[in-house]
Amino acid sequence: MRTVLLSIMLVAAFQSRGSAQLNSWIQQSSGTSVWLHGVDFANASTGWAVGDGGTIIKTTDTGVHWAPQASGSTLTLTGIDFLDANNGLACGGKGFKGAILRTSNGGTNWTRVDTSTSLTSINYVNANLAWAVGPGGIVKSTNGGVSWVRQPLPDSQAIYNSISFFDADTGWLTGLSFSAAGILFKTTNKGVSWVAETGGINNYDYIDAVYFIDSQNGWMSGYTVPDTVGYGMIKRTTNGGANWTNEPLTTDQELYSVAFASLTEGWACGSSGIILHSTDSGVSWFDDGSVTNSLDKVTVRAGQGGWIVGLDGTVLRNNFGGLSQQVTASVNPGWNMICLPLAVADARKPVLYPTAASNAFRYSPAQGYLNDDTLDVGTGYWLKFGSAQSIPYNGTPVDSITVHLLAGWNLIGGISSDVPVGNIIQNPPNSIVNVYRYTPTGYQSDTLIQTGLAYWIKVTQNASLTITKNLPANVPASALTDISKFRNDEMPPPPPGGAPVVEDAEPRQLPAQYGLLQNYPNPFNPTTSIRYELPEPSDVTLVIYDTIGRTIATLVNGSQGAGTWNAQWTMETSGGNALSSGLYFYRLIARSQVSDKTFSEIRKMAVVK
Repeated sequence: MRTVLLSIMLVAAFQSRGSAQLNSWIQQSSGTSVWLHGVDFANASTGWAVGDGGTIIKTTDTGVHWAPQASGSTLTLTGIDFLDANNGLACGGKGFKGAILRTSNGGTNWTRVDTSTSLTSINYVNANLAWAVGPGGIVKSTNGGVSWVRQPLPDSQAIYNSISFFDADTGWLTGLSFSAAGILFKTTNKGVSWVAETGGINNYDYIDAVYFIDSQNGWMSGYTVPDTVGYGMIKRTTNGGANWTNEPLTTDQELYSVAFASLTEGWACGSSGIILHSTDSGVSWFDDGSVTNSLDKVTVRAGQGGWIVGLDGTVLRNNFGGLSQQVTASVNPGWNMICLPLAVADARKPVLYPTAASNAFRYSPAQGYLNDDTLDVGTGYWLKFGSAQSIPYNGTPVDSITVHLLAGWNLIGGISSDVPVGNIIQNPPNSIVNVYRYTPTGYQSDTLIQTGLAYWIKVTQNASLTITKNLPANVPASALTDISKFRNDEMPPPPPGGAPVVEDAEPRQLPAQYGLLQNYPNPFNPTTSIRYELPEPSDVTLVIYDTIGRTIATLVNGSQGAGTWNAQWTMETSGGNALSSGLYFYRLIARSQVSDKTFSEIRKMAVVK
């Protein structure tokens, strides 16, 4: 399985701007909690995973959703390999009992062939040829998996765990020997004979997997214990396995699986949820995310995607390249707050927005507006257009980003799907206090991060926000965004150039007269909503007082358009100090901007604990 990663790390000097990163590996819901040991994809959309208890699950939408298939077996299944979307083989077993499962209709039906030994790895080489290995031996099929024949063992004292053929003639076999830890054998004559490859392989190396992208270039992964301390191991060969070079790693985790997309780019995964990524042929490796569960298998397809499976039904998807799509976004005359809805190949502003009437401006809480010639995913931008028009984007979907914000106002972008504000993951919790988008009539508070639009988000401290298409099931509620705690006591900065900005009212029929409604709920703890009506554009103040007339909080202080408005208050002062139970008053003063009307009204409300 081969692939090219589209990994975009948007990192800048943290003192001058926020940053964002695409989360390469996104956890998907597999629909099962069993340990998944193997995964394979026939194309960009269609794949299978296998695991404990005879589990087989299938996806037809790139790994986003999975459905169970009836395997007819309760044995642990560890290996799976598909030749195309219809023909596939799976293997597994326990102790002296093993089985190979075969399908010719994409897994709708599976036919079982029992074996006398448990099997851990299977390789469907071509329409006729297939191999499988396990602790007790090697079996081969020359009729597409219908029947299997045991093969002579190159080392009768070894336990075999992995087999991989590059073509019908050339393949490699790994295992564990009683005389030496890790062993590797190679055949160049269809498995008639196997020759031990020992160059660069030590007797303290434990080999879990081997992967060759062509007849000469390959990698092995596992664990090595050169002294009393063990390390994760990846070795590389450029001469077909005759000699192996150890690539230094700093991890102490065992690496169960390795796969490369090209001669330069590959991934490895293993114990404790580790994922490593290399872009220089495996010479150096860096972390590419992690989960808490052990990860057994990684498979990749060039330009199409990557997938990892592991403990507790873990399925991770990396949707890079290949699945290019087009998205069209609409812009209005004048200023627009926009973001990249896809990861594009050329993100230069003149290429993306040739008709724009302004530069692209991002915002730094420390420096204000800054001109950018190249746009980043996860960053929001101001652009001005002379007329309403549609903007086409071509690129690959972005399923998840993590944006790093500085205290204060930040202008961010979302992902390729709409995400409720309540599903934004905050670290630290309760950092967000405002979310606004921009419309032709001004700012409007929002509860949905829409693809292609940018948003003002105010945080009370430096924070990281994760916006993801599929919210992981294990995210604690305390890490999610509680929109009931938002404050509407401050507007975001105006567009570049200081153009006036008026907050937009909800689109309603305009009220006939001024009015201040009773807060709801009342009494309340901790949050209440205060609605008021403006028949005309007005200068508005909405202030909370205690029983002796002291100002507790100013919710609104500025210009607002005609409409029905809603302000939320969370029983605390403007400085964030919590309040005690008791009686409080809220006062609305509205002075019309188009007539001599002035409105003032006071109501009371009760805070309970």
